[in-house]
Amino acid sequence: MIPYATVEEASIALSRNLTRLETLWFDYSATKSDYNLYCHNILFLFLIFSFVPLPLVFIESSQSTSDWFNRYKIQPKAKNSFSDMFKCYKAVMKMFLLVVGPLQLVSYPSIQMIEIRSGLPLPSCLEIVAQLVVYFLVEDYTNYWVHRFFHCKWGYEKFHHIHHEYTAPIGYAAPYAHWAEVLLLGIPTFLGPAIAPGHMITFWLWIALRQIEAIETHSGYDFPWTLTKYIPFYGGAEYHDYHHYVGGQSQSNFASVFTYCDYIYGTDKGYRFQKKLLQQIQKKVKYSLSDMFRCYKQVMKLFLLVVGTLQIVSYPSIQMIGIRSGLPLPSLTEIVAQLVVYFLIEDYTNYWIHRWMHCKWGYEKIHRIHHEYTSPIGYASPYAHWGEILILGIPTFLGPAIAPGHIMTFWLWISLRQIEAIETHSGYDFPWSLTKFIPFYGGAEYHDYHHYVGGQSQSNFASVFTYCDYIYGTDKLPTPTMAWNVFKFCTALRALGSIMILIVIGIIGFTYYAVVVVNYGPALLIGGVDSLLALLVLALFHFLLIMLLWSYFSVVVTDPGGVPTGWRPELDVEKSDGNQALIGEANSSLSVGDSSSHGVRYCRKCNQYKPPRSHHCSVCGRCILKMDHHCVWVVNCVGAMNYKSFLLFLNTLRLPSDSKSSFSCFPVLNIAFALSVLGFLIMHIMLVARNTTTIEVNNSHQSSLWDLHDYKAYEKHTVNWPYNVGRKTNFEQVFGSDKMYWFVPLYTEDDKKKLPALGGLDFTSRSESETEPLQSL
Repeated sequence: MIPYATVEEASIALSRNLTRLETLWFDYSATKSDYNLYCHNILFLFLIFSFVPLPLVFIESSQSTSDWFNRYKIQPKAKNSFSDMFKCYKAVMKMFLLVVGPLQLVSYPSIQMIEIRSGLPLPSCLEIVAQLVVYFLVEDYTNYWVHRFFHCKWGYEKFHHIHHEYTAPIGYAAPYAHWAEVLLLGIPTFLGPAIAPGHMITFWLWIALRQIEAIETHSGYDFPWTLTKYIPFYGGAEYHDYHHYVGGQSQSNFASVFTYCDYIYGTDKGYRFQKKLLQQIQKKVKYSLSDMFRCYKQVMKLFLLVVGTLQIVSYPSIQMIGIRSGLPLPSLTEIVAQLVVYFLIEDYTNYWIHRWMHCKWGYEKIHRIHHEYTSPIGYASPYAHWGEILILGIPTFLGPAIAPGHIMTFWLWISLRQIEAIETHSGYDFPWSLTKFIPFYGGAEYHDYHHYVGGQSQSNFASVFTYCDYIYGTDKLPTPTMAWNVFKFCTALRALGSIMILIVIGIIGFTYYAVVVVNYGPALLIGGVDSLLALLVLALFHFLLIMLLWSYFSVVVTDPGGVPTGWRPELDVEKSDGNQALIGEANSSLSVGDSSSHGVRYCRKCNQYKPPRSHHCSVCGRCILKMDHHCVWVVNCVGAMNYKSFLLFLNTLRLPSDSKSSFSCFPVLNIAFALSVLGFLIMHIMLVARNTTTIEVNNSHQSSLWDLHDYKAYEKHTVNWPYNVGRKTNFEQVFGSDKMYWFVPLYTEDDKKKLPALGGLDFTSRSESETEPLQSL
């Protein structure tokens, strides 16, 4: 409640006149309690749940409009009757009256506790936007892990299966869920305002926008004019619709708002595979005259609204760079030299812009329009999003800006560049084309392949010459890997060396200073209960700190496990009393297998055989036994010998975020850090439970799936995993069987003898008939 009786009192208290919005807020809220204002959310949620999905109901129910809107429906064969949608609405309203409404009524004390204010002054627009961004990011990250929990067997069967009754979701299905799921998902929604509390208006806006976004995500329609398409990393209806279509077995697209968590943790691979597959199986297109004329009309529209206007208003830049129009005219040599410079500069800069256009955000928001023609035609050369036209104008203009010449040279440059682009998009590879005699020239055939592969293409980005594609390795056939493979630069990680160790020690030192020197150390001198409490806290802190340092340096200094010199797989015939002829024949049969096979494998870089589950580390330059990943923070590989130490280090790594002093200084950073580490720890716990590694899970997504024609089958695809021998045995193969040693980075001698898996060379496996599937996390 506002503690002022009149507007004049409020103005005096604020030392300024109230703005118009503040006056309106004062008139509305001055006589209302904070509890009354908070309960407005009940009305807002009722209105949003009732009326925001209504347009989708009319579209779905009306035959006259549904035919036109059907082009934007993600699953056009799925039809929901009016009675079905009304039944869903009734279930949502029942949930609203029995769960959501009462929850709003009784949760007011939490609003008081986190100090959401309702008085004056009102927050600025910048403050509201900043807080909403924090709320969306915090909710999205925590919702991701809660959603993944609901897709485990127990969580899905007990709760989440109700929400997945709609395999083709509709707007009303957004809040359609089990009551326990509604309560649990309220935690991520409330966590953002708890971390960064603001004004009641911001809180209203947050609740409203989150529900509207959920309804839009569940709409079942992918409208091209929706404003959310211009938000970086935003998932949207098409992205979440795939999750519902696959159903309860889905291990993809858990994101509620943004897609970065799915990308980081590899849970969008089924979706990306599906999109790539649909593009690959497209038949060669034949364009009619009407199709080409339609393309021409679009190009002319773009020319009149963008290109022509840009030419008119860009003349001052021509004056600025000094393009001349007088006498004398440039010589032929000067014209040719300048054109070569223009082509080289434009080609290089265009290459990198084109590659950026093929990142996930750039393609979905801008470049996909140009790729609507998988078999390009001449008119499709300038057929693109207006934003792409403006951006690609920069490379075209950059050459004349660096080496300005005569206006005739400039005319010739613009004309030749557009003619070249039309020829590249012609769809025909004529043997008499003069461009075939230009060194490194790409041409129609080269660029046609880029269009044929489509949006997932990571090849042939060159606009004119092919040297950039050759230098940067983007002229090879696309492979089923991530869009931008950061690991190709992993050898550069060697340069970090011990710097990362110093950074970790510095972070721990800062935490020690904040906890011991600044906060709890002086409390020891006060006496009484405070001193006793400080002593207990410091004792616990130092114990955890010792465990943290012990685990960390164990990971750093322990060899993760290398392949013994001269190691070779032992064949079954060698274990028996077979004769020497059979042994010789078996040795000759040792073939070079790929890295994903469970049989005989060979490393061409190390020039030696590879034991099962070992992989070559490009940073360390050798094969590592049961390699999980190379960690820059420990400057070492995480493998069979130090995986336990790494997990213990992760478990104690939350220590810095528990510091009272550091938390008060950096609350958002501390919580974000703790959540990140917690998510990483949960992922590795799941890996241990299935007796697998990060690399093995990643490889399971890429194993011989590229000739499937059913992406739903891909999503549910699993790989038989012979090393999954039960959770108890899986756990012991990492932590050992002696419970006293589970929490220290050591093994007993007895465990080393009984559990050969600890050495990384010999693993217990089951027969093929007993194997369980290794599913994506």
